[in-house]
Amino acid sequence: MRTLIAATIAGLTLAGGAGEASAWTRDSTITTPRGTYERSVTGFCTNGSCTRFGTTVGPYGGTTHHTGTLTRIAPGFGTFSGTTVGPFGRTITRSGTVTWTPGPFRRD
Repeated sequence: MRTLIAATIAGLTLAGGAGEASAWTRDSTITTPRGTYERSVTGFCTNGSCTRFGTTVGPYGGTTHHTGTLTRIAPGFGTFSGTTVGPFGRTITRSGTVTWTPGPFRRD
């Protein structure tokens, strides 16, 4: 789960443009010893803030919903918040700050 959160934050960080709007979708299949998971993610960025919505369906039909937002406060610094609702209704909410090194390929 920590890897998923880190990957999500990194993905939002890289996509966070300063002023122009952009949107994306991504579908993936992950096969583990426990079975196959189907994941669909949609997101958009505008004015230094990125939001994504995702759904994961597990091998036995359980569905998990994910939402998250990263807001750029200054070059290399921002805040994030996200919520995950599992197949049995349990909710995990997380928030905090994130830093990154502005680079030549990122619009920061």
